[in-house]
Amino acid sequence: QRLLKELQLRRDAGQHRLVYARLESFPSEDVAGEILQAVREMMDEYGHIREEGKGVLAQIDALAEKVTEPQTRTNIQPARQELKSELNLNTLTRMAAFRQHADDDQLPPEQRLALAISGWIVGSDMATLNLPVALSLYRVRAIVREFMNEPVLIHRQRLMAKLGSEEGASPGLVAAILRNMKPPCEVTQPRAEDKPGLFEFEVAGLGGNPPVQYLVQTPPEYDPYLHYPTILTLHGAGTSAEQQIDWWAGGWTEGGWRAGQATRHGYIVVAPKWTTEHQKKYAYSAREHAAILDCLRDACRRFAIDMDRIYLTGHSIGGDAAWDLGLSHPDLWAGVMPIAAKADRYCAHYWQNAKYVPFYCVFGELDSAALLAHNAQDLDRYFRNNYNVTVVEYLGRGHEDFSDEVLRLFDWMGRFKRDFFPRDFECRTMRSFDSFFWWVELAGLPSGSQVDPVDWPPSRGTRAATVNASVTATNGLRVNYRGAPVTVWVSPELVDMNEQINIVVNGRRIHTNDPYIQPDLWTLLEDARARGDRQHPFWAKVESGQ
Repeated sequence: QRLLKELQLRRDAGQHRLVYARLESFPSEDVAGEILQAVREMMDEYGHIREEGKGVLAQIDALAEKVTEPQTRTNIQPARQELKSELNLNTLTRMAAFRQHADDDQLPPEQRLALAISGWIVGSDMATLNLPVALSLYRVRAIVREFMNEPVLIHRQRLMAKLGSEEGASPGLVAAILRNMKPPCEVTQPRAEDKPGLFEFEVAGLGGNPPVQYLVQTPPEYDPYLHYPTILTLHGAGTSAEQQIDWWAGGWTEGGWRAGQATRHGYIVVAPKWTTEHQKKYAYSAREHAAILDCLRDACRRFAIDMDRIYLTGHSIGGDAAWDLGLSHPDLWAGVMPIAAKADRYCAHYWQNAKYVPFYCVFGELDSAALLAHNAQDLDRYFRNNYNVTVVEYLGRGHEDFSDEVLRLFDWMGRFKRDFFPRDFECRTMRSFDSFFWWVELAGLPSGSQVDPVDWPPSRGTRAATVNASVTATNGLRVNYRGAPVTVWVSPELVDMNEQINIVVNGRRIHTNDPYIQPDLWTLLEDARARGDRQHPFWAKVESGQ
């Protein structure tokens, strides 16, 4: 039973080759009949899917041979070859519309091929019978990938002009392309040949600070077409990013294999080297925020990260940073797990932000820093307001990593996903770089609310600024923020963009000249490029102009 359960877990994590190999060698003697029946059903399911995939490719080949127009035959070849090499168990669902009509002789071969090519690029739900549009989608995807990798503004503008001549370059289709394409920055070379799936990259430091390196460990049988849950883990003082990877994914075993929980459950693990040399405390600084978040955004451009299942964690001062980042950027996380951590400085002023992100806090009773006592006021606030917070205290234990908690952490993570489009929220901020909350971006802070880390502690009477926003029942957006101008980012996941949208900031309606906000392809691509979020790009933005 345990073996069968493990294989089901690995199957759900996309580790199909491993699962099928174990199914073929599954023990049969003295095993209950219902277990053997479940094994046979899993093997039959794999065989059925494999035959379906072969059948789809055979049908595409047969239809391609029926196309008589030479130029069309030439144009479909690149997509045809890509399908042959990359269609697999994880992506076969994209062929649903094609499979439904593949044998329909009432449709010409060109239309059926269009369903296959467009379904592959934008998903079955948006597949089209129009072959010129389907081939345009193939070209648009290549331009979009180049756009996402282009650092020079004028070159991106030229690519934008190229998109203007393509039938498949509408905002809706481009958003679907972004969701279904591979990460735009291709990754080919691991850190070492004997450590498969382990990569190291570097991002520029903030201002004049040195570059920041970070490590990424992908799970077995990583497929860039899937979206993987991801752990962003921060090391403590005197420990390393490598140790954080080992804690979550397991140490290396003979043969280049990790046997940890991230490996089993199919999680990507990202570990920035976020501290400076000999750093002993977390400083709540812009440099640290940028070091951590820029590594995450860069990883999102390179790997198939599920943006709705990113879990932030850290040990010791890495946990201090995780607590602060969890509260100051609650829109980014599906959950936050500070381990042996302290909630200090801004955390006491941002405690209301914990309403929007689950927390799982782990402490030792004998921790020399008396962390649980120090954090008691913040935790009591969370509990009194019924926030989603779990607190674990190990009796008789001190300041350590609590590796025996890891199974419960994975069980907890499996229960939560981010809601990137809440209907209403109210958040606090005191730093200029804590300025983005879901679909509202702040241009600055009131002078009486901003407190930079170097000026801590704040003067008596200083209060955090509050931003309050909601989606109204009449397809409108309302924002209250008594500070600098705000930018309201708009998406069809938030409001109906085919209807009039009333945006009201501080009681005053904005964009009065054009209540019908038009989707803007440039805004969509620039947003996806900047935030690294290809699942939920914004289609338009409106500035308050205050």
